[in-house]
Amino acid sequence: MFGFCGASRTGKSTLCKLLSEGLDLPFHSFNTAEIMKAKGYNLVDPALTFATRLDAQEAYLDHYEETLRALPRPALTDRTPLCLAAYTMAEIRMHDHAEHGDRVLAIVERAVCMTDQHFDTVFLLRPLPFYEEAEGKAPANLGYQWHHQIVCEGLADQCRFIDAATLYTPDLETRAESCTKAIVDAMQRWGEEKAALTCH
Repeated sequence: MFGFCGASRTGKSTLCKLLSEGLDLPFHSFNTAEIMKAKGYNLVDPALTFATRLDAQEAYLDHYEETLRALPRPALTDRTPLCLAAYTMAEIRMHDHAEHGDRVLAIVERAVCMTDQHFDTVFLLRPLPFYEEAEGKAPANLGYQWHHQIVCEGLADQCRFIDAATLYTPDLETRAESCTKAIVDAMQRWGEEKAALTCH
């Protein structure tokens, strides 16, 4: 499984669609706003309490894992569990929410474990030089976007069994070329490993 991770509006879905067409791989989009709306949550509501946000993220992880288990392999996804945990962590400030520490840690540990279990490669997309606002998405707040982004990258460092690659360029074509090479190389490696096992 190949996952794309990063803050809101970094181009994950656009890149996934392009790669899916070019590599003829299945692509599954996790539309956070739609999924959360169906479960009765609005994660960009400024009045949302942190406890309710944790309820929402736990429900999202349940939905995500159930969906992920049913997807074909190999495939592309425009969200990883790391993205979900980063949304939660990016809401924490120094003097807030200390009483929820155990729940936050459980979400983080679950997200890291799920990523290690289901993904071979995670591509981390750095924010673009522009931000297109959209309904259900985080507002255009550069500080929050980078906060979320750095948390995503830190969570990827906690994973033990994935290849993580950060895409620093905002250029779509260059991003696609880098990802295509990494995906093709990974699939060739899987084929060689399978052939070696068959020979023995």
